[in-house]
Amino acid sequence: NVTRSGRELIIHLAVSRLSDENGNPVGMIGFSVDMTAVERAELALRKIEETNRAAREASGVGTWLWNIEGGTLWWDAVSCALLDTPPGDERNYQVFVHRIHPSDRLRVSAVLNDCVQTLAPYSCEYRVVHRDGTLRWLSGRGKVYADAKGKAMQMLGTATDISACHAGW
Repeated sequence: NVTRSGRELIIHLAVSRLSDENGNPVGMIGFSVDMTAVERAELALRKIEETNRAAREASGVGTWLWNIEGGTLWWDAVSCALLDTPPGDERNYQVFVHRIHPSDRLRVSAVLNDCVQTLAPYSCEYRVVHRDGTLRWLSGRGKVYADAKGKAMQMLGTATDISACHAGW
């Protein structure tokens, strides 16, 4: 809607028909709510998220979220490239561990388990073997989020390719 002064408003309108005792329509009743501020705030949040996503992609930083209790693990498109997992493939803890170099798997799993048990920040470097045989070094960092009783519920983190730091190893 546009006001007489030219200001645009986003309105939520709900209308119901009023009927007499015989079911004949006799009128309408409704209400409207100005949703302009809410819609503008949501648009601003979408723009911020798009900017953050573009910055992460440009810098090569992947993000991931592990629902510890539910066992699900989500990672973004940058992390798909870092781990060499196709974007449409299943993503879970077992898939993640399987992407890690066999010699690093137990160590990374132990570090993650320790972080979950102690709520300590996660920081670990490990190798990933891509399907074409290429070896890449990744640096993972994360933070554990616990419930009110101190039980680890989620871990949110990032992954970055640090292979250049390990050149010649």
